[in-house]
Amino acid sequence: MKDIIPTIVEILKGSDTLLEAELRFEQLIPEFLQEIFKKTLDQIDKELINEYKEKGYEIDRKEKRTIQFSFGPLAFERRRMRKKGEKASFLLMKPLA
Repeated sequence: MKDIIPTIVEILKGSDTLLEAELRFEQLIPEFLQEIFKKTLDQIDKELINEYKEKGYEIDRKEKRTIQFSFGPLAFERRRMRKKGEKASFLLMKPLA
């Protein structure tokens, strides 16, 4: 999704009334939140990969997951990490102890 400010300006300029603009914002904001959360989860996953790899873990596999938020469903991938002799774990929001 492109930068949100130019999109808001475009909506305001292209709407005949503020109510029309508001209705368009109601559609835009959930999509924008989904994108922000997906990028955030991807960033956390990438940061944790490096931390786990330094501790001897390897990527076992990737799995797709969908979580339902109030702003709509969020589909993303997460990596399962495995270290020989230890139980595999998913990275997302689970830093090493």
